[in-house]
Amino acid sequence: MANNYATQTWGYFLTGQVSENLIHRLEGQEALNNYSESWQLHERAKDLIFTLVGVESCLFYVRRFNIDQHNNQREIWTLTLASDKNYFDFANRLNQFDKLSLSDKQKTLQLWVTVYQNNSGCLGIYRIILVDAEEGRKDAFSVPFHIKLVPDTDRNIGIPKEAFDRITSQPFCKDYVPTENQIRRWGDFLRVEKKLIEKKQFCVRFISHNFTNEKRFINFTIDKNFAFGIHSNLLSNMLKKEGLIERILSAIGEDIQLVTEINSAMISRGIYIGKIEKIINKNENIYLTIEIDEELIGNSRIENINLPKEAYLLYKDVGSIVQLQWKERALTELKEVFHTHNIKLIWVNFSLMLLKQDQYKKKYY
Repeated sequence: MANNYATQTWGYFLTGQVSENLIHRLEGQEALNNYSESWQLHERAKDLIFTLVGVESCLFYVRRFNIDQHNNQREIWTLTLASDKNYFDFANRLNQFDKLSLSDKQKTLQLWVTVYQNNSGCLGIYRIILVDAEEGRKDAFSVPFHIKLVPDTDRNIGIPKEAFDRITSQPFCKDYVPTENQIRRWGDFLRVEKKLIEKKQFCVRFISHNFTNEKRFINFTIDKNFAFGIHSNLLSNMLKKEGLIERILSAIGEDIQLVTEINSAMISRGIYIGKIEKIINKNENIYLTIEIDEELIGNSRIENINLPKEAYLLYKDVGSIVQLQWKERALTELKEVFHTHNIKLIWVNFSLMLLKQDQYKKKYY
């Protein structure tokens, strides 16, 4: 087995526009204009790589990303400079480049390379970028190696066989590991979903009703001057008549609760009484018809409700709230396992988040 922490020499060559892009990124267009020939660009890029990582070995986390879509005999790997170890001051090296912003100087280095599946040749570096330092942390798909990068024009140095075998024993991470940006976007998406749920909820006061123990349906007369949206367990924005009617119509067939007391906008615990049957908008008045739960009809429980003449009706989209809470827990767990070796758990959480996101898009877009 390869000794991952012993210094290893890996050969590389530069391909495509990687040299041009690196010079432009670190030194700007004016510096790039000084090099007109391809060999000049590559030589300058090698100097810059030397400036970034030096002549000694650096700890890289190597991840097996995917099969090369342009050549299925090759794989794509990423080499990310470790940011969770303190021995290498990469920020100080970035400080040498005035073109970089302050935020860029807090990032770490990432190389995108191609390698042949039969381990012929060496690393073909086709992309060199600065990424969030978070990506320079060890995770379930990374293999640590202390690597000394050496230009390998003749491609004779290559990659040590034991290291190559160790990396290719890993699963491809493309379809498994979410990026930090994806996790951040899922957090944003859950916050939007929460707002959409809250836009459907309401609390209204009723000022009369026609309840009797024999009736299956109750008509409540609504005080349209006391109608509010719900944020968490608090009254939020006051609803106009049109907005209230829209929310009630969208909640037809949903469960509704009786609330007997509201203190300082804090809603007390509600009692489930039935489902919203219909709304009647007549002569400037709003009547809400509730179908009493069958288990309450003819049951002593209905008497225990002791329905007052005036109180409050609360609609909370409980089903969606529970699903949202489940997804929030899944996202929290995903963040927690992201830097562990529990590949199965990462995959389960990642898959479930994708499923919920897909269901959300189908529902709202």
